[in-house]
Amino acid sequence: MAAKPSYEELEQRVKELEEVTAGYQQAEDALRESVVKYRHIFENIQDIYYEASLDGMILEVSPSVEKVSGYRREQVLGTSLYEMYVHPADRDEVFKELLRKGKVDDYEVFLKDANGAKVYCSITATLLRDNQNNPQKIVGSLRNITERKRMERALRESEAQKMAILDASIDSIRYVDKDLKVLWANKAAAAGLEMSAEDLKGRGCYEVFIGRNTPCEGCPTVQAIETGQIQRAVMHQPQMKGMGGGSYWDAYCVPIRNSAGEVLSYLEVSRNITEQKRTADELREKGDTLRAILVASPVGVGLARDRIIS
Repeated sequence: MAAKPSYEELEQRVKELEEVTAGYQQAEDALRESVVKYRHIFENIQDIYYEASLDGMILEVSPSVEKVSGYRREQVLGTSLYEMYVHPADRDEVFKELLRKGKVDDYEVFLKDANGAKVYCSITATLLRDNQNNPQKIVGSLRNITERKRMERALRESEAQKMAILDASIDSIRYVDKDLKVLWANKAAAAGLEMSAEDLKGRGCYEVFIGRNTPCEGCPTVQAIETGQIQRAVMHQPQMKGMGGGSYWDAYCVPIRNSAGEVLSYLEVSRNITEQKRTADELREKGDTLRAILVASPVGVGLARDRIIS
């Protein structure tokens, strides 16, 4: 017959039992707290959280589905994802990607809202598998990116309009960084060269046009870098690629600043004024010649208008 445990032994066992019970209680409290946190996130998440079966049946969806799509949560539970796609075949493509990669990130598709309107959405999803690596279900989120796509389209249109305006200019326009490397340029900047404006990117104008390793003397951009102010200069180039003979350029540079006033880059604008310079020189020479003739004339010469000498 086994001996009865002593009072001390019973007291120790009770203490151990209380510790075990307290541990269970702590775990239960932690689990309850975790559930509350999950429920709070689930009910307040801005994107649509969803779980779906492999055949596309919606098993769970967050209440945010109503705000994003107009559908009530109760309406979509148990229905097929195919019904929400504008092009149902897109869902098959998403599923193929999930099978191949195990997840998709920012996969863009067209879905329909409760009114049948097209909504541009981004899908991020993961394929869950069991211990035998068999696919079980899909969990993921949907985000309405219709406004983002509208802004991206507006930005593209704005960029296209900007480049159309720049390309229509007869001036050479270049946007350069602090190292004087071209970030973008218009068509006039590449006129006469055996390259496109796109080919100028990452290169300095002094490299392409003059064949120098350093900026030209008197370059207004170099002066703008030193002063932080708009600079302008008339520059003479004895020889430039794509041009026969010397040329004159009216060039200026504008520092481009951010909201804090820091200079980030520079806008270079230059116009070929060779013909204007040649015409001005010819007129000056003719004027000098005429004055020399008048000075050397042995007789008086005057200009009369309506018989009045002026």
